[in-house]
Amino acid sequence: MHIRSARAGGDEHLVKPVAPQLLIATIASRLERARALKRLIDRDGLTRCLTYGTFMARAHRLASPEGLRNAPAMMMIDIDAMKPLNEQFGFATGDRVISNIGALLLRGFRNTDMIARYQGDRFVVILEHLSEQQLHSLSSQVLQSIATSPHSTGSGKITVTCSAGIALLEPGMSLQQWVADTERALQAAKESGRNCAVVKPTQKSSR
Repeated sequence: MHIRSARAGGDEHLVKPVAPQLLIATIASRLERARALKRLIDRDGLTRCLTYGTFMARAHRLASPEGLRNAPAMMMIDIDAMKPLNEQFGFATGDRVISNIGALLLRGFRNTDMIARYQGDRFVVILEHLSEQQLHSLSSQVLQSIATSPHSTGSGKITVTCSAGIALLEPGMSLQQWVADTERALQAAKESGRNCAVVKPTQKSSR
């Protein structure tokens, strides 16, 4: 019977009559194992931030009329001059820098903020209930923390800077438009000399 259960894909084999305490403990154990597995699937292995897929699925739910009530803003953070860094110090150092910055972001934002590794050396964060002024202040603090944090190269220490673009979700805006606005704000930060953040003005504030 145990062999047949295993072949059928069963996780556990309980023989009737089953004590209620044993049944509850078995179910609780399986649920916790499933939650732990989901947490592993949802997290990027290098940075422990959310994966791109998990982030986009959650962000899609925010890009709705209901999501506007929390005034969500998207912040995209990109490491400056990552290609020269990899060429000079190697990809192992590059990965270490990406991992360290991921850890800094997880510590630097609120537990309620959604932090993900967007792609390569780029991160994205969704923040709620913050004004444009607060977003300016927070992004400056985060970029300053990154710029002053050393990273080991194996033979010494280096520091890196990041640029950031921020866009607020506006009425009628799709997730794709929201991401595109954030990317344009990031590009503006890069063109402004890097190591800075640009907040895209909302239609209301630009009038």
